[in-house]
Formats: sequence, C-alpha cells, structure tokens
Amino acid sequence: MIQCGPKVVRRAAELLAAGELVALPTETVYGLGADATNADAVAKIYAAKGRPSNNPLIVHIADIPSAEKICQNFPAKAYALVERFWPGPLTLVLPRRLQGDGVVCERAVAGGKTVAVRCPGHPMALDIIRAVGRPIAAPSANRSGHTSPTSPAHVASEFDGIVELIVDGGECLVGLESTVLDLSGSTPAILRPGAITGEMLAPILELDPLQLSVNEMSRASHLAGEALKSPGLLWRHYAPKTRAFRYEASQVPAIRTWLPEKANVAIAQLAMLHSSVLPRTRERFNMPTEPMLYAREFYRTLRLADECGCDCLFIELPAAQTGLWAAILDRLGRATEPWSPEAKL
Repeated sequence: MIQCGPKVVRRAAELLAAGELVALPTETVYGLGADATNADAVAKIYAAKGRPSNNPLIVHIADIPSAEKICQNFPAKAYALVERFWPGPLTLVLPRRLQGDGVVCERAVAGGKTVAVRCPGHPMALDIIRAVGRPIAAPSANRSGHTSPTSPAHVASEFDGIVELIVDGGECLVGLESTVLDLSGSTPAILRPGAITGEMLAPILELDPLQLSVNEMSRASHLAGEALKSPGLLWRHYAPKTRAFRYEASQVPAIRTWLPEKANVAIAQLAMLHSSVLPRTRERFNMPTEPMLYAREFYRTLRLADECGCDCLFIELPAAQTGLWAAILDRLGRATEPWSPEAKL
C-alpha cells in the first residue's frame, strides 16, 4: 500500500521495528528496507527479491555516530568524505564491527568481513531511520537483477501485496544507485560508479582519478561464490524484461538491414538527434544529453519500454565516458547487450 503524509513515518518505523519490510524513498532509488540488526527481517529482503545469498546489502544510517557503531574503525579519509558528501549518494565499504549494541547481522553483509554503509539524502528516509533507532538494510526495491525503481508506482508493480507499506517520497532526484567506495583495503577503489564521481572523490583522497577506476576484480568474485563487498557487482543487473540492445549511431544502417520485417521496436535516442533512425519503431524515447537529467530518466525509460510490448529496445550509447556518464554507461553495460549482426530476436 502506497502512503504519504505526516503519519507515514511513524507507521514505517513501527513496521520496521517489528521485523517487517517497508519500501523507502531515497534520493537514488527506492529501497526495500528492514532492520539490519534482525537476521529474520533481513532474510525477508532476500526472499522477496530472490537475491543471491552472497550479495550483501547497503546499510543506511542517519548520522556518523551510527556509522561508527557498525564499523570496526572509521578512518580519517572516511570522515573527510562524509563531511563533504553525507547525506548523499556515497556508500563506504569498511570493516564491520562484530560485537556491540546495534551491530549489523551477518545476513545483511552476506557473511563478509565488511559493511557497506551510507547516509541517504532524502528527508523522509532519514526521519524513518531516526524513528526506528536502528540501521536499516535497504537494497533497491525490485526483483533481483531487474530494473531499479525510481517511483512508488514502480515498487508497487513488483511488490504490491508483498510489502505492507510503500512510503511515497516522490520521484527520486538522482535516479541511479549510490557510488560505492571501498576503504577496507590499502588503496581506495570504486566498486560501483554513481553520482559522486571519481573526479569528485580524488582530491579528498589525494589520488589521481585514474587510480579510482572501477575495481573489476571485485566484480568477478561472485563467480566463485564468495561474499561480495558491495551490491551492484553482478555482471547482469538492472535489466528490463524487454530484450535491450545498446548501439552506436554508426551502427544504424546495419541495424536497419538486420531488423526482421515484422519486428516492433522501441528506441531511446539522445535528444531526438535522429528523426527516423529505425523502421517499425512503435515507441521513441527522447533521452536528455545532460547526464543528471539522463540518469533520472534511465530506469523510467526501461520500464516504459516493458509496458509498450515491443520485441526489443535499442538504446543509443552516449559518447562521453567521464563523470556521471561513467555511472550511466556502467548501468547500460549490465542492463543491455551490445547489438551485433549475429544477434537474433
């Protein structure tokens, strides 16, 4: 049930404290929340999402003292980062505290030695976390591997009747999951790019941005069944139900020849730069050329493509690869497949 208004924070806190699931708004995407200290409550997240057991959850807190309670140590670099970027879309991976009041349960971290923690930049999420008085585990409120939700309606389309309460906090302002920065090792590494870019992090960490490039080795660990350090590391993720191809503008003539005669397609183009790129186009989506606006539209567009009933979706690749575009390309790379003449519908 989707609810808003002054009483919803109290109701959400009551449900979470009782070990139930609640869908929460954040500035990135909507999260499926549970008490991170309650193993049975966290197990409900994995069951509802169909999430692999070795894929940990991001733990949401309302302030730095709360983060200190669940992390074994909070280094000086971490303090500098959170002073600049919290509340906001930055998740830090740090060694987890094993004992003490309010420590995160093992299920929330997939049995690993680290915890991914962030302070969300949404006032309703912060109010709910404060009202519960416990850290809240909250992965994206969608089925595992599917397109992330950026509105309460998106959550309801997947969990209506399963989640008792969906807190209506409006449309998500960022639209992509948080940046995940690993500070648990000797060298900081971005495990998942997001709105807080390597270029923004590097000066605080006193590193060259190139030294913060996404750590591909961490992504590969799931193949061996190891506990991941962070969510968002699986190779196939964020995908729509519709078969989705990413393409470059130079491939358009070949795609025109390749398309089956009876195919109905949806196409997501950058600012409608190509007025008649493909034949048999049923739906055409105008994608912004400004990265912040593109990020807000991306998941909504994937869901709209599912709703239109087309055979496939073509998404034009942006040329830029730095800053927020790096995060967008990361999501595109795992939500879609590259088009090739050998592909078959």
